[in-house]
Amino acid sequence: MNRARIVELQKFMAVLKINCPIPNETIRSITQRLGLTETTASQGQVKVYIFHGNISDLFSRKEKLESAQFKDYLTLIDIGLAPEFKLVPVSETDKDCFSIVQWLDTGVSAVAAEIGWVLDNGASIVEGAKFVDVKEKKDSGTTSNKIVQRYKLPLIIAGTNYELIVSLVDEINHEWKIALINAKAGGQIPPGFKLRLLDQNGKGFENNEAEIIEVGDTEIYIKVQLEAEEGLIWEVEPMPENYHRYVMYF
Repeated sequence: MNRARIVELQKFMAVLKINCPIPNETIRSITQRLGLTETTASQGQVKVYIFHGNISDLFSRKEKLESAQFKDYLTLIDIGLAPEFKLVPVSETDKDCFSIVQWLDTGVSAVAAEIGWVLDNGASIVEGAKFVDVKEKKDSGTTSNKIVQRYKLPLIIAGTNYELIVSLVDEINHEWKIALINAKAGGQIPPGFKLRLLDQNGKGFENNEAEIIEVGDTEIYIKVQLEAEEGLIWEVEPMPENYHRYVMYF
């Protein structure tokens, strides 16, 4: 991973009070659109959320949460820098469950499959995406074609089906591509959608975020060169339904 210039995203916290008995689905719809992740500190009508960004993101969230659009539903009690939330260290078993290299050898783990990860058998060979055709050197001195498989995770965002795609684009340099696509062939991704990668400690790094700016884009992706067994955390805004935050090892 290129760490020549580290750009760390700050972690912010928003405390909201739900003003009326509205369905949880409605609250989730509002907060997911704003990229807010609910924490276990929530109690009753008081909900505590975290989000990553810079100071402009903080003011943007504050302005939206205080807007007339949401005032009938919720009240912003507090917003600002969050306390340091540390990721719970994973056991070696958990690490194996979310090791992409391990999946290449033995298939998607049962734990990852339960979340929704699958081998994408239906992809075609396309430069820089889908499958990548790699020349593998044999002991005999001959070469053979090896198809590097890709994996996908179905996601539902704001009622629409998407897919998170992980594929190896350069086996020699250990370069990976993480992409978000619309699950419908040719389907577009709305402006404002963001794909973000964090290191295994939950910190940002250079060029770790991509955003859809214009109408008509069908894919949002980040390519990253990693060390062996290096970990990444992926995030998407707006937040997908039933989002699980975990480290994936490459």
